[in-house]
Amino acid sequence: MNRVTRNNLRVRLGDVISVHACPDVKYGVRIHVLPIDDTIEGLTGNLFDVFLKPYFLEAYRPVHKGDIFLVRGGMRAVEFKVVETDPAPHCIVAPDTVIHCEGQPINREDEEESLTDVGYDDIGGCRKQLAQIKEMVELPLRHPGLFKAIGVKPPRGILLYGPPGTGKTLVARAVANETGAFFFLINGPEIMSKMAGESESNLRKAFEEAEKNSPAIIFIDELDSIAPKREKVRRRERLDSIAPKREKVRREGKGQREGEEGGKGAERRKGQREGEEGGKGREKVRREERSREKVRNSRIQVGEESVCVCVCVCVCVCVCVCVCVCVCVCVC
Repeated sequence: MNRVTRNNLRVRLGDVISVHACPDVKYGVRIHVLPIDDTIEGLTGNLFDVFLKPYFLEAYRPVHKGDIFLVRGGMRAVEFKVVETDPAPHCIVAPDTVIHCEGQPINREDEEESLTDVGYDDIGGCRKQLAQIKEMVELPLRHPGLFKAIGVKPPRGILLYGPPGTGKTLVARAVANETGAFFFLINGPEIMSKMAGESESNLRKAFEEAEKNSPAIIFIDELDSIAPKREKVRRRERLDSIAPKREKVRREGKGQREGEEGGKGAERRKGQREGEEGGKGREKVRREERSREKVRNSRIQVGEESVCVCVCVCVCVCVCVCVCVCVCVCVC
């Protein structure tokens, strides 16, 4: 069953359907078909002679009111919709059937989907790859309850790799169209930005948009522009990425030194102001300095005592292993 028939029957791949015989289909007296407006843009020839006549000539094609079919000809593909049939609602287009195609083209917005979108029928080859993708992508999207029942987590991402022009983007679009999932295409070079955090923001917006339109498929094209191989990253690029970090460390170190210097100056100014008020203020500053000095000395002594204890314990425990003692001493 091709994609045109599936679209008219409102079914998708994997659906279970029942087929019944319809013996009462008669030859049509006349049918009225109209093209879809966006598929005939730029065409100036006669649609009947170029598309409809070769399509129905001695083909005995069955048609149903409301069906949409795709006709290829003249290096173009045009979609037509069956507006009316006589007899209704279905018939077979025979050589004596009159085909009318006059009228205003049908607006695309009035139709549910386009038959010109790519599907599995438009992909030649890649049978093994398509089978794997259907199993890993289409099955979880269409039957999520199956994975929940057996307790298996479906894959969240698939990496398609290959030379340019092998159909990676085409396969992703076909899967999205066949499954009815929302397709979100992200071009790697387009989301990259020199502004800090802007690239992450663009990715976050894409995933939020896909979450709103669940089920969805996010396709990131040219992924190597976002996450290149480490071997291929040039030394200059590495230096460019390291330079901001070094600049940040340099600024932080400079800020710490400036902060220490500023703190000392503030203490001096505080002492001068208090000294101007009287001897009590100067004596208070001295007491504060002495108390701080005691705290510093006590902390240093505690640290030295802890180092000595650590070394002694290591010596007692590791008497036979001299290397361990040396390492402990160096570390302490």
